[in-house]
Amino acid sequence: MRKKETNFRLYVAIIIALTMLPAISFASGMVNTGTFIAAGGSIDIASGLDNTGTLSGTAGMTGNVTNSGNISPGNPPDAATGTLTLDGDLTLTGMGRIYIDINGIGQYDQLAVTGSASLDGTLELGLGAGFNPSDGDNFTIMTYSGKTGAFSNVILPSNQWAVVFGPSSISLTYDITAPETSILTGPSGTISTTTAEFGFTSNEAGTFRCKIDSGAYESCTSPVIYNNLSAGSHTFSVYAVDRAGNPDPSPSSRTWTVAMAVQPFKIGIFDHGTWYLDSNQSWAWDGTPSDTLGVFGIGLTGAIPVVGDWNGDGSTKIGVFIDGTWYLDANRSWVWDGEPEDRMGAFGVGITGALPVVGDWNGNGITKIGVYADGLWYLDLNNNWQWDGEPTDTMGVFGVGLTNALPVVGDWDGDGISEIGIYSDGVWYLDVNRSWQWDGEPTDTMGIFGIGLTNSVPVTGDWNADGISEIGIYQEGIWYLDVNRSWAWDGEPADTMGVFGVGLTDVMPVPGRW
Repeated sequence: MRKKETNFRLYVAIIIALTMLPAISFASGMVNTGTFIAAGGSIDIASGLDNTGTLSGTAGMTGNVTNSGNISPGNPPDAATGTLTLDGDLTLTGMGRIYIDINGIGQYDQLAVTGSASLDGTLELGLGAGFNPSDGDNFTIMTYSGKTGAFSNVILPSNQWAVVFGPSSISLTYDITAPETSILTGPSGTISTTTAEFGFTSNEAGTFRCKIDSGAYESCTSPVIYNNLSAGSHTFSVYAVDRAGNPDPSPSSRTWTVAMAVQPFKIGIFDHGTWYLDSNQSWAWDGTPSDTLGVFGIGLTGAIPVVGDWNGDGSTKIGVFIDGTWYLDANRSWVWDGEPEDRMGAFGVGITGALPVVGDWNGNGITKIGVYADGLWYLDLNNNWQWDGEPTDTMGVFGVGLTNALPVVGDWDGDGISEIGIYSDGVWYLDVNRSWQWDGEPTDTMGIFGIGLTNSVPVTGDWNADGISEIGIYQEGIWYLDVNRSWAWDGEPADTMGVFGVGLTDVMPVPGRW
């Protein structure tokens, strides 16, 4: 039969292209506002089809199609599934819809576009009565040579269906199996940086949801980076959601600890209740706010300065000791605010010649108090401001019989626990193994630093931020710090000499992490 050709732009309400007309051609474009059932054969629409009604069938159509209505491959009268071929480009507008029926394996609609597909609008899936898909069933419902855009709306019978976009096709997959999530990279144990980066994956394609600590899960992609983390323990959790919407019921997690970033000790001076702290480590008094000027202890005759991390937040705070009574500025306000904001306690009252000593005696990050008198040490190990006897608290002997002995405290081995020592006229004896006796070297440490310096005062601190306490000498405003722990003055820059406090009489050195 000869192909029939029509040379006008056709507006139709209902046109049925029957199989008895295997070929029909329209030289002009077509606008379909009704129901166009292309039941078979081939239809050539040279100037394209603008569909605002319903287009269905199993024919082959040549020409570009713009769909603002419905495209439903297959033959609606008998609900038979089939393939509708569009030999050209397809544009699916935001008002357009593609409807796909699936009646079983090998029995489903397909839209075959030989050109490119520009997608928007809606994709809707219908299941035939009595069809129960199995996990993993896959149906290729649309093919094309290229694609732009995506469906604005997808209507599926259940959330177990996934729409899978490929470079040349779109598939529907029935998926009731949850994905499994794995963390590939990221910190563990204890780290010193406040940034954490995690890489993760899943055994199925999809999306991820992440959270850190007690926060809410949020959409994320691998890798995810968290910055400015606080010191302490952190937990990262992530789970996958596959393309069918199945979430991993057991999120993968990783716990790690951010160590407090170690800052070097800086210097300062206590002058009868006035504190001058070299906060910017310039070795000069630069005034506030570059440096710190505070008042705490004025009017307390004989007050001795003490410094420590009284609450374990990683910062050095101040206090004073006078005849066994302690006043600690726990909230770092530089004024006595009374308890419980600050702390006042008695420890050492009645002990002649008692000198205050402070340190982290048990390694829990909180500085505790103690007193030293003529070689005897009394340490308030449980931090309750009273002597509870051993083993709750600790009493030891170290330094008895040494002339002009002064107590020194530091973390000599970097294990996070403070050890004791004695400075006597330039000679240092450090109880490195915490045995409360002099065991000789190399178990303990004896060194010389400061001999021949009159009016010298021992100072200790982590001058180089390596986690180990080093020694030094303060002499009337001049500081000599043994930064490289060689037990000798090696000159700068190996060691450090600075001036801070010259001209201030009867002052005391106060190192700390300001």
